[in-house]
Amino acid sequence: MFGYSQDVDDQDSRSAFMEASTRIGDSTRVTAELYHFHGDDSLDPIYSLRRDSYVEIGLEYYY
Repeated sequence: MFGYSQDVDDQDSRSAFMEASTRIGDSTRVTAELYHFHGDDSLDPIYSLRRDSYVEIGLEYYY
């Protein structure tokens, strides 16, 4: 899944995300998530998230 958002009035305010997962066999799953926030104006609501972008990779085992 992928998403992208950009403020119509402020071209420098945007965010994006990506989520993916797949199974490996019957009992294992690999997941990946990426979130990115960009805002330069201190009055922009997304400005407080400007340093909160991250990537997460997970391996899950079910028994």
